[in-house]
Amino acid sequence: MKTKLFFPILILLLANSALGDIRIQFEDVKTYRNGDIIVSAIAQNIGSRAYFFVPYGGRWQMVNVDDDQKSISVSYKHIPTGRTIKEIPSSVTIETIFDTYLEMDHQHEMPSTGTGGQVWKIIFTNISQEAENVKIDILGWEYMIGDLSKAKSARKERSVKIQTLIADGNKFQSEKSYEGVIKSFKQVIQLDNSYYNELSPKISICYLELGDVSYDNEAWASAIENYELCMKADYSNRKTIARNHGEATFQLAKDYYKDSDFLIASELFDKALDIDPDIEEEIHSLYNLIRINRISNIVFSSLPGVIQLYRTKDTAKMISEIFSGNLTQENTEAFKGLVMLGSFTVFSTISYFANNRAEAFYLDYSNATTRLDAEDYWEQTRSSQKTARNASVLAITSIAWSIYDSDNWVKSHNKTFSLKKRDYSVNMLPMINGDQVLINLTMNF
Repeated sequence: MKTKLFFPILILLLANSALGDIRIQFEDVKTYRNGDIIVSAIAQNIGSRAYFFVPYGGRWQMVNVDDDQKSISVSYKHIPTGRTIKEIPSSVTIETIFDTYLEMDHQHEMPSTGTGGQVWKIIFTNISQEAENVKIDILGWEYMIGDLSKAKSARKERSVKIQTLIADGNKFQSEKSYEGVIKSFKQVIQLDNSYYNELSPKISICYLELGDVSYDNEAWASAIENYELCMKADYSNRKTIARNHGEATFQLAKDYYKDSDFLIASELFDKALDIDPDIEEEIHSLYNLIRINRISNIVFSSLPGVIQLYRTKDTAKMISEIFSGNLTQENTEAFKGLVMLGSFTVFSTISYFANNRAEAFYLDYSNATTRLDAEDYWEQTRSSQKTARNASVLAITSIAWSIYDSDNWVKSHNKTFSLKKRDYSVNMLPMINGDQVLINLTMNF
């Protein structure tokens, strides 16, 4: 057993040695009232090579650093605003005879130091003195400073501000000024997260009230937004708002459908059904009206391009854009309709006049008095007939293209507005030799 364990441990040690392992020992950390923090630390690399990153910039959010990339930073909570802030150093120096400044915004390779090490001097500047939970992080090694010089007085001011905001929020609540309640209580939670469980349900109720007002006014998008914020603040209200939330989503989907935004409409119909399953019958009835009969569609699409132009939202505007040379994905349907209708019109006209010419030449052929005239009229008759046939084929092709394209659109449209299959699980507990065996059946409807 010992032999079996020896080789994995040996391999692990060799891997660590090959890849490097930087260790940080904090020697001295000093804070100054001007906002500077100066850190002195010993960095050791017991492996052959190791890499670390020194960022450059202001706040951490502005710096391009991967989440899993070890770096150097100071983090703290800014008491007056309640925000957690992470900042980077203004300089990192390896203390030698001449001192070596590490290039910022750059990945560095650290050679093996063995049991020795490098002395690093790291300077952070402009750190607010109204900070608590101040923590230094050097490549994953942490040092907790705690409060800075003005943290105590800042907490007292924060406490007074919180009580004022709570009083304002309660006043707004009594006046049914829901926006004021939300704003005041959100600021309290931002300043002190311990108030979340107490105030979040009150914020949720305010969003619910705002959602109901928007619902009554048929402002569906506003109602949905407030209902979703209501759930975000307190998910336990989900069942309370389900009916109105689902209905508002359903009505908004209908508005998008009327504007020919079919994809968004379909997504909202599905969302409405997820929110309130009881709305399924209403959606199913609407889908039966929305879906298009393929046979009647073939009849209407026999005149090429017309149905494509009819389906286009704001046809006149789209056609204007096309003739202006602005072909986009939105006006593609209109462009296709124009091509179909134009092709059919041109080829049908050519076929009609070529056929008339053929009949006229044939009449001349029949009345020809000389062999030379007869041969000439016969040749012109055949040429006109060929032109008429070719144009007719192309006109019929434009009809076939229109029918094919329209049928594909209808199939896609009907598929979009079809109730999605849903999984229902049924648990059965049959008795086998006196033991219960759980069987789970999943059925698609």
